Amino acid sequence: MGLARWAIQIILLWMFLASVALAVTNPADTAALRAVRAGWTSSNLNWNGDDPCGGWQGIGCENGGQNVTSLDLGDFRLGGRLLPAIGDLVNLRTLILAFNPLITGLIPSELGRLSNLEFLSLQSCSFSGRIPAELGRLRRLRFLGLNSNRLDGSIPPELGLLTNCTWFDLSENNLSGELPVSSGIAGVGLNNLTSAIHFHLNNNSFVGRVPEEISVLPNLIHFLVDSNSMSGEIPAALANLPSLEILRLDNNNFSGPFPNITRLSGTLHEIHIRNNSFTSFPDISSLSQLLFVSMGLNRFPPQALPSFSTLRNLQSLELDGSNLSGDPSALLLISTLETLSLASNNLNSTLDLGNTSPSLTSIDLANNRIPEVSRAPPSSSYSVTLGGNPACNTPNLPSYINCSSNALGNEAWRPRQNCSSTNRICPREEIFNEASCTCGIPYILRFQFNAPTFSAMTSDRNEALRSEIARGTGIFIDQVWVDNFVFTDNFRFNATVAFFPPVGVRELSDQVKTDILRRYVLHTIDLIGFDPYHVFPIDLGDVTIRNGNGGLSAGAIAGISIGAVLVVLLVAGYAIRQKFRADKAKQATNPFASWGGGGKDNGEAPVIKGVRSFSFADLKKATSNFSSSHEIGVGGYGKVYKGFLLTGEVVAIKRAQAGSMQGAHEFKTEIELLSRLHHKNLVELVGFCFEHGEQMLVYEYMAGGSIHDHLMDQSKVFSWNKRLEIAIGSARGLSYLHELANPPIIHRDIKSSNILLDEMFVAKVADLGLSKVSMADEGKTHVSTQVKGTLGYLDPEYYMTNQLTDKSDVYSFGVVLLELLTARPPIENGKYVVREIRTALARGGLEEVIPLLDSSLEGYSARDLKRYLSLAMACVEEAAAQRPSMNDIVKELESLLGSSGGFRGSSVGGGEFHAISLYDDDSVALSSAGAFEYSGGYHISSKVEPK
Repeated sequence: MGLARWAIQIILLWMFLASVALAVTNPADTAALRAVRAGWTSSNLNWNGDDPCGGWQGIGCENGGQNVTSLDLGDFRLGGRLLPAIGDLVNLRTLILAFNPLITGLIPSELGRLSNLEFLSLQSCSFSGRIPAELGRLRRLRFLGLNSNRLDGSIPPELGLLTNCTWFDLSENNLSGELPVSSGIAGVGLNNLTSAIHFHLNNNSFVGRVPEEISVLPNLIHFLVDSNSMSGEIPAALANLPSLEILRLDNNNFSGPFPNITRLSGTLHEIHIRNNSFTSFPDISSLSQLLFVSMGLNRFPPQALPSFSTLRNLQSLELDGSNLSGDPSALLLISTLETLSLASNNLNSTLDLGNTSPSLTSIDLANNRIPEVSRAPPSSSYSVTLGGNPACNTPNLPSYINCSSNALGNEAWRPRQNCSSTNRICPREEIFNEASCTCGIPYILRFQFNAPTFSAMTSDRNEALRSEIARGTGIFIDQVWVDNFVFTDNFRFNATVAFFPPVGVRELSDQVKTDILRRYVLHTIDLIGFDPYHVFPIDLGDVTIRNGNGGLSAGAIAGISIGAVLVVLLVAGYAIRQKFRADKAKQATNPFASWGGGGKDNGEAPVIKGVRSFSFADLKKATSNFSSSHEIGVGGYGKVYKGFLLTGEVVAIKRAQAGSMQGAHEFKTEIELLSRLHHKNLVELVGFCFEHGEQMLVYEYMAGGSIHDHLMDQSKVFSWNKRLEIAIGSARGLSYLHELANPPIIHRDIKSSNILLDEMFVAKVADLGLSKVSMADEGKTHVSTQVKGTLGYLDPEYYMTNQLTDKSDVYSFGVVLLELLTARPPIENGKYVVREIRTALARGGLEEVIPLLDSSLEGYSARDLKRYLSLAMACVEEAAAQRPSMNDIVKELESLLGSSGGFRGSSVGGGEFHAISLYDDDSVALSSAGAFEYSGGYHISSKVEPK
């Protein structure tokens, strides 16, 4: 009897589970999701089938798998707009669309209908326009992340109704107006956000005062309003904030005397008031918890340098341009002090370096009146910048004293290697993990720490951060490697974190990656000692998110009863149906069943791996019958179309016109060649089509366009470091073709329009249609060929002799380097950029070149510009033998990026990679030696002899 009862209970249980598995999503939710999907383009979103809760990516459901409660699509490479239909998902509690920079348009006011919403994450998209006041209706909202968009207008005072919101982040937009408070017309404002812990309003265009009303917020620990246009005096009531730890008021127009804030002595860790118009120092002598003080560039009257002896925990002190006089030597005795900056003051005493704190890493005293240095040890672990002081006229100063006016620093701090130099070779795509001395494919995030309590990195601090990250994500510390710490000029720092799989596992699962990103996006992880922060995915790849509803195991219930078996069959039937739909969505994976199509004998199919064969019907559908609205390029070969495959991928389809098509053998050879080229700085071949008299190549879609497009668009600005990063990426791709491809390849048409950028602005070399196989492996150094290429980029030696070598690519790349510098086409109004730069250098050196540079270019030093020009001019030497190799070019550019304060890399890698070097440009550089050290190059004097 008991056995029968037990069997019945088992059957009922399985029937319940089967009903859950077969549950159909609420039709209203399904309709809403389909309507939202209509506004998006995506290369990475598969919403197939009729049941969103049955496996659609990014969908989380509750109530037996019927109600959609979570839409988690962070970094899904979505484009388009967020449509008003989002407001129909009335059960939604979490909405994450972060890191989809191609999503544009307005934030729909219909979001205000999502009365159950608790987490709203729209950061790092491209939303524009005003913040809808209707968001104030989201009374359950705990997290609001709208940072890093293009939003404008003022903050709606109705957002003050979000009384449960703890994280309030509107930073890095174009917002303006005054901060709204309840004393205004609306009767509600930011002071009503009584649960708020984080106020991040920095990097906007806010004006007006810091509202006194803010001082009533009981839980506020971070108040960041730096880099705005705010003005007026700071209210004394600000000292009433009982929990305040970080106060950032820097880079505004605040004025008057700074109020008494001694009541913050038990909580305040950081104070930033730099670059304002304050007329008095704040009294910080009793703020014993202070770790970071930045108060320079104000309107302080002349006064003696304070001792700061009571600040026993102080790690960083910045008082540049503060009208101070006296002797700084006493500050060097503060036992916790790591960095000291007192540049551009009136310090006039002898500098005593005989007894300094062992924690010091950097001392900047440039542009003072220090007459001499006493008791300076011959060597030191810290650097001293003394440019602009009489002491620099003293002979035989130690090497750690820098007599330029620019403080050393801003180079990436790199952790020491933990593993021996042997056994670092990893299989393809895997990277060496310095923490465990093993290989794996890491998941990578870039962290931006917005208010670090320190300005120097140490091994102990690195270990502390690794420990915090591992603790927060629940993985072992040996799976975390943190690299490339760089401090910015606005007192933030960046670090890149690699999350490795466990030893013996090649890659973390998609679900683990998703969980990691979600925790950091929603800031559910506190990194003690490093908050607050933002994260940015790097090469995240395909993210697959499931709602967690598992299938049923037939083996688990075999033999229980006929009824149970029937239930299992029912569930299995449903699973088969779902699999059929998924398989149908991923058709075109049988690559070469009909090579050539129509039964025509075109020889054997290409011997390739990882490249798909597409039918003509596939690509016709992907491009809406090759509609002109899908055209993204045109050339002598034919046209390029943007296509949307059934799998959700976005691709670029290169369709040859009749006059440029090859024979079957030649087309097969080209496909086989291109399919063997795999490098992160080459545009990847996805597949091909060879039927119905068509020859088409399908490539990955590069959302960022070409560097030519960006350089010619005056509204788009590349920083000096970004131009270097683009040059490095494209140089690595070419170096791979020349030295590591098998057989080696000469591109033959390098130009700015053939260097493309993905959505993260990683540069990739494209269009190998004119490429030739190098014959160097057969003892030849060149290929005799008909001259092809693009006027302005063409190697003159190749043009004259018809002898093509890899140095022909080097010449073309040199022209691209000059194009990156000038933002001008190589030939413009009859003027050739190479000749213009060469003539300017011969006429007057560097000063004559400056007027030819892109007017938007900034952030470079004269020294860096000289090195860059030396390299570029070496590339365009008329004699090929005098040009450097692409590998030498990579090394010199990497060294140049490192010396200019960017992120440092190393020589190009090929099929086997060794060590890891993580970049802020959302790419990964791999090397055999960690950071590259500059060991030579092509140097240019201020004047060059004309040829």
